[in-house]
Amino acid sequence: MNGPNVIIKTDEQKAHENKVLASYGVRPEQATKEQRECAREISRTTAEIERRIRK
Repeated sequence: MNGPNVIIKTDEQKAHENKVLASYGVRPEQATKEQRECAREISRTTAEIERRIRK
């Protein structure tokens, strides 16, 4: 049996996701699940690009 998927985020990840939401005019405390998923993906992709640029 598979348990629930748990995503543990750092404070930095949460802050970046909230910043992404705000940049699209979404108040983080009122974001829907779908909006949070989009923000998480944008944040993840942005972080990956930033890591590649620093190399």
